[in-house]
Amino acid sequence: RLENDLQRIINAAGKMDDLLHDLLELSRIGRLLNTFSCFSMSKLAIEGTLPDLTIFVNVRPEVGLKRVFQTPNREVNRLDLEDMSFHKMIYQGYLELMKKYSRIQMVNGEQEISKVTLEAINLIDKIL
Repeated sequence: RLENDLQRIINAAGKMDDLLHDLLELSRIGRLLNTFSCFSMSKLAIEGTLPDLTIFVNVRPEVGLKRVFQTPNREVNRLDLEDMSFHKMIYQGYLELMKKYSRIQMVNGEQEISKVTLEAINLIDKIL
């Protein structure tokens, strides 16, 4: 039981680390803040692990926002209401992250969903 509980804690710490990193990066990119220094919460629980693969589903901001506002019954949030320059800044920030981290791989999110899914599965298969 202890081993199971420890694994759950490690998994949760990793998820929290990913979430905090993504939120801080989004905030930094979107608000033009300086690069931040951070520590890994998961390293507090374990030696620190990163995902083997992060899939960036590439959709240009114009296309993404068009989809948001054309999807019936979708809740529009405050980020959806930001101006286009904000969304372009975020998009460029993610493209820069791809250059920095080789584990981030891109899938063309502007194609049919079946093709997006197949590309993502192929990327996953390469690391398994």
